[in-house]
Amino acid sequence: MEEEKKTPEREEEQALPVQELPTDIPAEVRQKLAEDLNEQATEDLKQDVREAEKEEANDEEVKANPEMLTKSRLLKLLVKKQYVKLREVTEEEQPADLAELLEELDENNRLVVFRLLKKDVATEAFAYMSDEARDDLVNAFSDVELVSAIEDMSLDDAADLLEDMPAGVVKRVLEKSSRQTRESLNKLLNYPESSAGSLMTPEYVRLRQDMTVSDAFTAIRKQGENAETVYTCYVVERNRLLGVVSARSLLLSDPSTPIVDIMDDNVVTVKVTDDQEFVAREMQRYDFTAMPVLDNEGMFVGIITIDDAIDVLTDESTEDMQKMAAILPDDDATTYFGTSVWTHAKQRIPWLLILMLSATFTGMVTTHYEEAFVSLPLLVSFMPMLMDTAGNCGNQISTLMVRGLALGEVEPSDFLKVLGKELRVSAIVGAAGSILPGVGALVVTGPMLYAQKYAFLAQAREGRGIDLNDLFRGFRDDFGGTLLISLLSGLFIFLWSLLLFIPGIVKAYAYSMVYYVKADHPEYGWRECLDESQHLMTGHKWEKFVLDLSFIGWGIVGSLCLGVGTLWVMTYMAATEAQYYEYLTSGRTSPEF
Repeated sequence: MEEEKKTPEREEEQALPVQELPTDIPAEVRQKLAEDLNEQATEDLKQDVREAEKEEANDEEVKANPEMLTKSRLLKLLVKKQYVKLREVTEEEQPADLAELLEELDENNRLVVFRLLKKDVATEAFAYMSDEARDDLVNAFSDVELVSAIEDMSLDDAADLLEDMPAGVVKRVLEKSSRQTRESLNKLLNYPESSAGSLMTPEYVRLRQDMTVSDAFTAIRKQGENAETVYTCYVVERNRLLGVVSARSLLLSDPSTPIVDIMDDNVVTVKVTDDQEFVAREMQRYDFTAMPVLDNEGMFVGIITIDDAIDVLTDESTEDMQKMAAILPDDDATTYFGTSVWTHAKQRIPWLLILMLSATFTGMVTTHYEEAFVSLPLLVSFMPMLMDTAGNCGNQISTLMVRGLALGEVEPSDFLKVLGKELRVSAIVGAAGSILPGVGALVVTGPMLYAQKYAFLAQAREGRGIDLNDLFRGFRDDFGGTLLISLLSGLFIFLWSLLLFIPGIVKAYAYSMVYYVKADHPEYGWRECLDESQHLMTGHKWEKFVLDLSFIGWGIVGSLCLGVGTLWVMTYMAATEAQYYEYLTSGRTSPEF
């Protein structure tokens, strides 16, 4: 049996000695880890490793990057009890990537790995986790762990986390937190859920107007570690916001320059009671990375950072998309897979019932015209086209509205404006949808009819089969002439039809031989063709009408054969009409068919 090949990485891991739990882990947590890392749990971990390796075997990203920290590698370090090594490799990962990796683990393994991480690494990764993963961890945390996580998190993230927790748990956490943290969290938790106050953080860099640039850098170094951002600093006196200074301005200014000389005193702010979506739109409008927040008395109380604004826009866009897709938005719904089957069903059922009711009315209208469908079955073939067109129109406008609502270009109050505009758009689209196909039909009808008549006339005279090249003869020989014949004959028939319809039928029969005349006399213009057709049909219109009536029986028989027989009937009619033209031009007293 061949010995399994070992990569240098695997050899390094195997050479490491088995290590004890890190000493900086609290005693209570160490005890829980010891329980979770017993021999039975290790055997389960081995099975998890094998399953993870199978999943990663076909992963192209893993193959391309052998040094990549994967689920299987992380679990192997647990199996080998190489906890120091685990800490080292997780420290090298970006917090967002580490959070994504932790979410791939099952609930138990995720908790074990999280407890083994360095405190600062764990805190950063925790902030990037999904709500479901964070809830799983919080539910398994002891009070000590929960308080530690809250203390290390930014205050706005901590407040968001506590908002979704039971009141009893929140009370315990606040009681065990530091006085400063407790006071700050209580303020944030007292603001309305969707307000700017609930979204802001009081952790920012404060400067005084009597400072110099050099003093400002000293203040940034002291406050920056706990501040949400250092790219924008705020000049504050007695809790009044006087101006803002960007890090760029500080870096490009002389160290002795007074802050008051470089600060921007024209500050855009929002109030704590403003809606969070409005705040996000304002930040988008001004390209801010942070927005200062004032209370109702004009006191500067905190800032809202761009990452929170993006989360708000994402949530609002998701809600708008749900509404436009006829799905009731749910505050508890997060991701597709994170939402329960019952929640999905509950969101969809009300709108589906409404749509079923509206479809019932549509069916009632269709049933009302049932006799028309029976007498003219061709109308039924238009129904799928009309319904699909209506559905596509609905999808187009819904897509535009979702985008408009997401970007703040359209508001619910703009309903009448949107309705008016879409009515105008639909009028133009409807006109185009009616006129353009009609124009296209007019353009091709004349040349195609000419080609048809030419081919069947040649067959009647020479007895030869239909040549496919003849089908395009109308476009080759005299496209303009055949097009004019089609347009003008159609126009004249329409004008005569305005006189109680009967004259239009008479004229249609008078012009019925016009394409045969053109085939016999290519040099004729449209007027000569129309005149010659009228001359030939003089005294023969009723005769031709009776001939057309004789085909009704054949048409019925052809339709009974799943409609395929009508193709034969149409060919038969065309060949018969060509023979009838021969009768008219030969001077015979009766046609021969």
